Amino acid sequence: NQNVVIRFCGTTANTDTALGLCNTLTKQLHWLQKGVMSDSQASNYQGAVKQWSDALSSAEKRTVAVIDSLDQLTNADQARTELSFLAPVLRKRVLVSCIPDAKEVHGQRNMDYYFGCETRLRVWEKAKKVQCIQ
Repeated sequence: NQNVVIRFCGTTANTDTALGLCNTLTKQLHWLQKGVMSDSQASNYQGAVKQWSDALSSAEKRTVAVIDSLDQLTNADQARTELSFLAPVLRKRVLVSCIPDAKEVHGQRNMDYYFGCETRLRVWEKAKKVQCIQ
């Protein structure tokens, strides 16, 4: 018996920034855990990251968060290039996806289309904080 929280980044105004994403993830986790939709939302990035991390950590049921298309986030608060909202939950059950950092054009990586997500995930993979699957 487990909870699954799924978000597709960039599909709504609440999922194109890490602040909005963390708030909606926290809201859904509260609903899954308590059966009540919480109206409280953090107004600042650090507060939203803490609430999301606390909600995931305090889940009584096994909980998995699936976050698709990290590359669709804006880079407000370095959410896309540093994935700073994921740092507190690296050891939790979180599955993320993103496209490669630089789009290939004529067989070469075109840095005009640099996103940063893949690079950060690879750094964490080398530090053995995450496992990347291609």
